[in-house]
Amino acid sequence: MRRLTPPDPTRPAAGRRTVTRATATVVRATVILAAVLITAGPTTPPAGAVGDGGATSRLTRDGRIITSILSPARPGRAPVAGRGATAPRSVWVTLTDAELGFLLQVLAARPDLGDSAFRRALDARVGPEAADIDVQVRLVGGTATGEVRVVPGPVGTAAVARRMVTVLPTLPVRSSPPAGVPVPVGEPVFVWFDPSSWAPVERSLTAGGTTARVRARPVAFQVRTGDPAEVGRLTSCPGPSRPFDPTLGPSPARQARLPDRCTVTYRTPTDPGPAGDRLGDVTVLWSAEWSPDDGATWRPLGTVAKLAVVRRSVREVTVSLQVPGNP
Repeated sequence: MRRLTPPDPTRPAAGRRTVTRATATVVRATVILAAVLITAGPTTPPAGAVGDGGATSRLTRDGRIITSILSPARPGRAPVAGRGATAPRSVWVTLTDAELGFLLQVLAARPDLGDSAFRRALDARVGPEAADIDVQVRLVGGTATGEVRVVPGPVGTAAVARRMVTVLPTLPVRSSPPAGVPVPVGEPVFVWFDPSSWAPVERSLTAGGTTARVRARPVAFQVRTGDPAEVGRLTSCPGPSRPFDPTLGPSPARQARLPDRCTVTYRTPTDPGPAGDRLGDVTVLWSAEWSPDDGATWRPLGTVAKLAVVRRSVREVTVSLQVPGNP
């Protein structure tokens, strides 16, 4: 057992955390992420419509769209940015979906980390009911401590006065074989989305005679299996793809080659029990834009990635061949 950072005498003993060698690899990964988080600082909103009643919209590092309608300026009062502000010594930082995808690949490359705190946190993100849970890491003095927690994240769109926060949905993933059913080694797994869920999202905010709009549409999705033999492999699919159709007759392997099919394969069997299951992800890419003038003009915001964690068990399938004429 060893500590990644010296003990902090200002913290109670119960709050201290030792990090085992089994989790050190993941902790080192979060140190890289932490450096990015600390140095990135706050995101500066892009220039919007200028003047009283104007609007602005920006995309945050964790995929939220912040839309504001500016209040009329008060003469003689100018805010002073940063006066007296100091960076907090201890903070919890929410990992973005892209960063969660990076950690999933770390765990795929190190199956021995199956009982780590990060594995348990990512397990909590499995399933449609948990897709909007935030995974947070603790930084003390800019250094990752190895502590991790899950907290409820914001869902949907919330508007207060002249400000609107839009959180794009995590779409429910469909697959064949379905979630919870073991996957045969080497057999294609079909991944798709229902057309009813693969649909644009549009929100609006009105204040002071100005209406600002935000809209986004899913344009593609990406799949990573979490298989140790497939680390670094990313399957990109134009959405929403199509499911396996048993009425078409061809085998799954042949049907996987048809247009508009998105499939992945698992090459390494898993150990028994949930801790041995693979944790992969299906990430939907959304193209987002906003309008400061009720839809007269539209300005790009960028691409938003929404990740769903997928758990899979993988099994070897034994096929028995019988010689004709033998019992």
